[in-house]
Amino acid sequence: METFKDFLLLVFGWGLGTVSPLIERFFVRRRRRNELLAGLAYECNELRFTLANALVTSNASLGTLDQPTLALLRPIFLEYSDVLNREATQITKQVFSKPDQELIRGLIAANAKRDAFGRPLGKYPMPYSLPLLDSHIGELDLLPLFQQRTLLRIEAELRLFNEQVSYTRELNARTYTLTGENHVLNASNLAGAEKNLGTRTELLIKAINRFIEKDGAIREPDN
Repeated sequence: METFKDFLLLVFGWGLGTVSPLIERFFVRRRRRNELLAGLAYECNELRFTLANALVTSNASLGTLDQPTLALLRPIFLEYSDVLNREATQITKQVFSKPDQELIRGLIAANAKRDAFGRPLGKYPMPYSLPLLDSHIGELDLLPLFQQRTLLRIEAELRLFNEQVSYTRELNARTYTLTGENHVLNASNLAGAEKNLGTRTELLIKAINRFIEKDGAIREPDN
């Protein structure tokens, strides 16, 4: 009987020794996944808010800000919270709580100034990045498949956005050197590039929306 008990204890000890590393890896992996998701959610939320600011300023200065764009951007401004600048957050929420048409007219009027070349002031597109996503792209297998796909889509949309930024900046720079028909042609190309940049910005924001909620919380998969 004692021999049998000793055998059971031996088997139990062996089994526990085998399973313990697996259990430890499971909890380490889960903790790492949660940390990665929290960091990516924060990074994407900050980028989305920056993009929303750039898009509303750009469209308002071009006079093309409309209700569909406002419907996309308004929840971002109303739900975003800057813990380091609560006063600015409250002012932003007050502004974007106004009725659609009043808000659109006000934003267009506020961005109506032009430079010597007739271009809107302060409307120079900037490239953006997601450093955390870039540096941990090889760890996405920690995440569920739907989140992997969503983040890879964000990465692809950001790359396309930055390519459009580069092209738009190139055309913008040419306005200082070209004259005559070439200047007119470049202006036409620039207008098209700015419109396409707006589209790319919206697509990037929508890609981020599939990863996080309006308040920055991680979105659950659609059932």
